Amino acid sequence: IDKDIKGQGIVYKESHEHKGASFVEVYQNCNIFNDGAFSVLTNRETKLDNVIYLIHGEPMIFGFKDTPKGIILDGFKLKVVSLDDYSKDDLLVHDKYDKNLAMLICEMTYDEALPTPFGVFYVESKPTYDELFTNQIDEQIKSKGNGKLKDLIYTKNTWEIS
Repeated sequence: IDKDIKGQGIVYKESHEHKGASFVEVYQNCNIFNDGAFSVLTNRETKLDNVIYLIHGEPMIFGFKDTPKGIILDGFKLKVVSLDDYSKDDLLVHDKYDKNLAMLICEMTYDEALPTPFGVFYVESKPTYDELFTNQIDEQIKSKGNGKLKDLIYTKNTWEIS
């Protein structure tokens, strides 16, 4: 959310440190076209009941101190529960490396019974294109040695385009 400078800093930092591509979505108020469109997510009276901050390795908890809530997995769906009825151990723990959980979290925005999630949804660690390309070149040099441009130009493996 554009008003959450601390939260943005955390997400931007992790995005910057991530090796590869990152996607960051910012909910930004526009005074002309959609003024107040995100007010339920920013007003002090409603924010804590409508926003959940995802912290890797932590239970998914949100809400006001006097009415804390959490998220559980009910079958294949996420469900809001009161912490009066459930303990923190019963709640879903956010795992930013779990692709299936990330898909469920992405759908939370479309369900009015669930809070809007903010934070790092998913991280996938794998080699970048540049790393794969460099490794491929290094392996070819290791197996065939350094090539010479002269050998490449005067090879018998050529073709003509007519």
